[in-house]
Amino acid sequence: MILAEEQTLVVPARVTVVRVICRACEEEKPEQQADGYFGATVDGTLRLEDRHGWVTCRCGHRIELIRAGLVR
Repeated sequence: MILAEEQTLVVPARVTVVRVICRACEEEKPEQQADGYFGATVDGTLRLEDRHGWVTCRCGHRIELIRAGLVR
């Protein structure tokens, strides 16, 4: 399955560690909902000096990280 939309997370200015739910995994594996989305959870980091980055879930779905204040 391919998401019609990109997965993007806007990271607040001083945050360096994130934990998000991969929406692609959530859509592909609804049975994980009963487990609190544990299998769809993605952990990542974005250094303070970085304005942009990516994290990848266990299934290979990419999630874009954008530092708050960045104009696309």
